[in-house]
Amino acid sequence: MAEINYQTMDIPPEVPSSRSAYRRFLAGFAGVQAIGLVMMTLLGVFLYSFGKSGFAWDKEHVFKFHPLFMTTALVHLNSKGMLLYRLMRNRPKLPVKIAHACFNLMSFSMTIAGLVAVIQHKNDLLHAHFFSLHSWLGIGTIALFGLQWLAGFLVFLYPGGSPPIRAIVLRLHRFCGAVILGLACMTVLTGAVTLAGGIANYDKLSWSASMLNAFSISVVLFCLGVLLLLAVEDFRRPPG
Repeated sequence: MAEINYQTMDIPPEVPSSRSAYRRFLAGFAGVQAIGLVMMTLLGVFLYSFGKSGFAWDKEHVFKFHPLFMTTALVHLNSKGMLLYRLMRNRPKLPVKIAHACFNLMSFSMTIAGLVAVIQHKNDLLHAHFFSLHSWLGIGTIALFGLQWLAGFLVFLYPGGSPPIRAIVLRLHRFCGAVILGLACMTVLTGAVTLAGGIANYDKLSWSASMLNAFSISVVLFCLGVLLLLAVEDFRRPPG
């Protein structure tokens, strides 16, 4: 078993890093980002045409900001924050830590805005709140994401835990990050199923139905791609 390096507060990868591994990571990262671009484009086009066309923070359009903000924050931006350590593997660690924390704080802020949008929408329609599987998954994901950010800030940035504590928490921090991304994707997919109920001629694969299905598949591919980049030991930032 690899020894924990308390001086660098990291866990050495079992396979030494190399330039070729980094090039493979960059190729995989570019592929995942291409899928992410397709995913967000499909979502934007679908939401623009869903119901009354357009985007506006009013009674008729405010709901659209819920799936837009949640997917952008918990899937797209969150994944970028998770991959920063691999993307910037040769940069000084403190600036990367700060960038990681800022990415996740921005994601959490957008998540709250998305939550406000759906609450306002349901209030406008006098609908009940938080009764569906989708909402339960969403609240759980948001709560875990917020706790993850707070714990990471306190242990790894300020005031900072002792080296042994950081080394122990690091394993849990990485695991929870992957769990949060998986839960976020599950929440998006259950939300897509809910949206499908409001699409006319869904069973005949109308244009909107096809867009929603393609978006859902892109979410799965994007999530799997990110998790693969996180799982490959060669791509991990070297200690130090």
